[in-house]
Amino acid sequence: MFAFNPSQCQPTVSHANYPRSRSCNHQRATVKLSVGTMTSCSVYLATVNAAYLFRRAVLHNKSPLRLLRTHLSRDGMKFPLFIACILSWQVFAAFYPPLELVCRATGHASFFFYYPNACGAGIVVEPLAIVSSPYRVRRKQQIRLDFHRFTLNTGPVSRNGYRHPPTKAINRPHIDMPSRNLKHWPWRRRMRNIEDTTPNVKQTAVELAVELSPFLSSSKERTRPQPESGPIDDQPVP
Repeated sequence: MFAFNPSQCQPTVSHANYPRSRSCNHQRATVKLSVGTMTSCSVYLATVNAAYLFRRAVLHNKSPLRLLRTHLSRDGMKFPLFIACILSWQVFAAFYPPLELVCRATGHASFFFYYPNACGAGIVVEPLAIVSSPYRVRRKQQIRLDFHRFTLNTGPVSRNGYRHPPTKAINRPHIDMPSRNLKHWPWRRRMRNIEDTTPNVKQTAVELAVELSPFLSSSKERTRPQPESGPIDDQPVP
């Protein structure tokens, strides 16, 4: 005879499934948030890149597609360096809107350039008044924040404040301001010392002494030693 057991009619509930379900819901929410964040960042970068290309095309009188092909061209660069330049361009694009607003307020514009021959890239800031001029004119008024390879003298410091060879090639971030005579600063800079803090004035004084030496040699009280023949000083090594 069949014996009725009430416990068999009660549904069995596994409490162990509750934490797993809660964890799955948390993972789904995290995935959705990550996908939404990536989508928003992609849309933002695409919009900023398009705005940058169109603004630069208008300022430099070039086609946006031509500028895009230039940025996506390896131009002899090695593949890892090319990828690094692309990523650097996107970092610049991420901060382009506030940077361009600051530059616009001061009458300037900012651009991103590759240096394939020097294995690097950089940010160029130039006045808006000369953006339509030839590059040789714009170059003199630019402010460049670069990261590429250049040569640097590592020898002793000469009397005029510049270093002698030997020379080595380094790849460091630096600043170029042709209008202020800054090139690859702070790595390639003039070393001021106590002996010769004003080399131009000193050179002028020596040249003046050479010209007046015939008149000064007539008096024994004013006799001064003649400067040595040959160059007064080494040529500056910028």
